[in-house]
Amino acid sequence: MLLKFSIPFAFLFIGYSLNSFYLSYFIVNYVWVFLAYFVFYFLIVNYFGIGYEMYIGGVKTGFYSLNGLYVPVFSLIFVLFFYQKILNRKVKIFTFILAVLTIAISFAILKRTLLLILFLGLIALIFYNFNWRFLSRIALVVLFSGLLFFNYFYSDFLKSLESRESRFNKEYDITQEGRFTENFHAYTILKKNPEKLIFGSREVFNDRKFISHTIYDDRELHNSYARIFWNGGFLGLGLFLFFYWVQIKTLYLSLNFFKKKSRNIELLFFFGFILVLLRFISDFSSGITYLGFNAFSYFIIGYLFNLSKYKTNSFKYKHRTRTNPKLVVF
Repeated sequence: MLLKFSIPFAFLFIGYSLNSFYLSYFIVNYVWVFLAYFVFYFLIVNYFGIGYEMYIGGVKTGFYSLNGLYVPVFSLIFVLFFYQKILNRKVKIFTFILAVLTIAISFAILKRTLLLILFLGLIALIFYNFNWRFLSRIALVVLFSGLLFFNYFYSDFLKSLESRESRFNKEYDITQEGRFTENFHAYTILKKNPEKLIFGSREVFNDRKFISHTIYDDRELHNSYARIFWNGGFLGLGLFLFFYWVQIKTLYLSLNFFKKKSRNIELLFFFGFILVLLRFISDFSSGITYLGFNAFSYFIIGYLFNLSKYKTNSFKYKHRTRTNPKLVVF
């Protein structure tokens, strides 16, 4: 438990200790590293047949888990938000190519949660920056991604689709899916003991032996909220949701504060607000125990938390010095 929570929260505090606005430009110019690693890893494992496919007969994802795939998808959303801020022209072109490939690969993998997050992130960006020139650029990225997808990944995509046929036909009922029913099974077990219902099983993520045999042969609860509830009951779930509320409230207030004051800072907090909301969605498909994804995103969230305090206080202080000549900025 300490390992699963201490490492991500350590990155939260590392990010919180950094208050330079220019760090955001550094992150923007180097986030392509995450995309490059994912793209080359994906191409290598499929060329040499290394590891496993996500679905029978589909493209291989090597040894990536679903939670591991969140890092490149969230990196892609980051790139789409801040692409114009990339300073080096060569890096900009290389990042564009990686973004196109990452979109095409994401479609080929056919993970519904990943595609939903990517789609909602794109919709949020269009909503923030709606103009025809921007829409034409987005359309260009999607067009290139579509061409690559149909040329290189379509046959594997059809195999993945065939293995998941039950998920996409008219008879599909989500209430009968294992991911849905196993979450209620955790409640069914805990409600037999009122104390456990409040404080949880205290099994510390050891839900596999209690839950999996009823639905699947061998997997843990596929929902972060259900896992927290299993381990900490309504008390643990309440604390977890409260932590989400703190993130959403902080970034929303910062976004509203800088609206029409600073477009650059406003965009940064808008991205942070969307990042937390998309993370909230991703936790319905697990994620709480994945170290890399949580470290990656909590570093950014921690950085935005401190930037919120630093920039808000700085802006207010400068404003007071303009209206009160007795105050001096040193």
